[in-house]
Amino acid sequence: MRPTAVEFIDTILSASNGELMLEDMTIRNDSPWVGQTLVKLVPEADAALVLAIKRAGVMLFRPAIATVLQGQDELVVAGPPEAVRELEDRVR
Repeated sequence: MRPTAVEFIDTILSASNGELMLEDMTIRNDSPWVGQTLVKLVPEADAALVLAIKRAGVMLFRPAIATVLQGQDELVVAGPPEAVRELEDRVR
């Protein structure tokens, strides 16, 4: 990996960096988000970014905003801690 990429990964993985948080969250089967598009859950203007969705054991990188959410989808999210926590609250 190149130095900037390594620095980026180190920043994400550093729990105390305060700038960027990497988290995963699961869409429950009974969630009101099931059947909704990703953009409804995470508007494009949102500071949190969905990097991937793990669905049935397959990792979907850079999911399209039109991706329809399913129960048991695991979202891999990055962003400022406050934005990630707000998204976590919406997913619950």
